[in-house]
Amino acid sequence: MNVAHYQQEIEQLYSRTLAQGIRSMAICSALPQQGATTILRVLAQRNVLAGHSTLLVDLNTVSPGILKVIDLPCESTLSLGKKTPLNAVIPCLSTPQLVSFTDCDSVFNGIGIPKDKSSLLRLREPEVLRQLIQSWLQEYDTVLIDTTALLATDGHAVPAQQVASACDACLLVVLSGHCTQAQIVDAIERLNHQQANLVGTVMNDQYQPKLIDELKRELNRINGQLPRFVRWANRKLNGLSLLSMDI
Repeated sequence: MNVAHYQQEIEQLYSRTLAQGIRSMAICSALPQQGATTILRVLAQRNVLAGHSTLLVDLNTVSPGILKVIDLPCESTLSLGKKTPLNAVIPCLSTPQLVSFTDCDSVFNGIGIPKDKSSLLRLREPEVLRQLIQSWLQEYDTVLIDTTALLATDGHAVPAQQVASACDACLLVVLSGHCTQAQIVDAIERLNHQQANLVGTVMNDQYQPKLIDELKRELNRINGQLPRFVRWANRKLNGLSLLSMDI
């Protein structure tokens, strides 16, 4: 993703979410590969530029997008104390490590997915997850969580709607043209059922063509019959900035 190209959109997204005082937010999607991890990354970068300490947490068991820069051995545990019903102890979640992304040179503080099934099962307990987030917020200004897709069928996943409910807010990322209306409605209903605070939907237009490109493609079909007209029409189209907008 060319961040500079979407700077205005990033600023709008940031101003309507984290800049409003949201401290913990889950980035969700209906299906995998919708661009949720990219949105998490650009929000984290913008939040750090604003001077806020930021922790990234990867709870996407289907398609993990946060990579450890150095894979240090896990030696610590985080006890949630007597207030937790099961007195839960979650390994590897108390010591953040340096993390990054495959398409990014920036380095962040982050926590990867626990590898043991027992920890994943504990994370599926709503109260455990809430207390974990509160413990992270004692050390960081902001916690951003990458979740498994809402409609994913991974039986070991921490349900995205549950993660979203434990946070102050959540975003839903939709890849235009690759997600049906019924799937979007289903995803939103799952968030609402858990009383998650859905503050917005991000439409990812990565594969949506510009109107000018569509018109030029149609013109190319008649280039063999009307070459002079096609050249004239292309010159006219190039002079209309409105047609360069994404659709």
